[in-house]
Amino acid sequence: MGDEKFQKECADLPVDFVTTNDTTGGNSGSAVLDRNLRIVGLLFDGNEESMASDWSYDEKAGRSIATDIQFALFVAREVHGAGWIVDELTK
Repeated sequence: MGDEKFQKECADLPVDFVTTNDTTGGNSGSAVLDRNLRIVGLLFDGNEESMASDWSYDEKAGRSIATDIQFALFVAREVHGAGWIVDELTK
């Protein structure tokens, strides 16, 4: 895919988002679900306060960061050439 076409196609895609999900180290790659149990993202990081959630959770301080699933599927298809697996996952 040419650079201009790639930039145009991904310009409006959400890339990541922040949540108050209760997570801890080792949760990276976990699915983030919406209230209808649809995958909306993949967890990849959290702030320092989220690491303490092994012992206690503070929804005012703990934050988790996720890659938006639309972006992840776009990158899998267009950057990594894995369109066949994206098709399988989105059937």
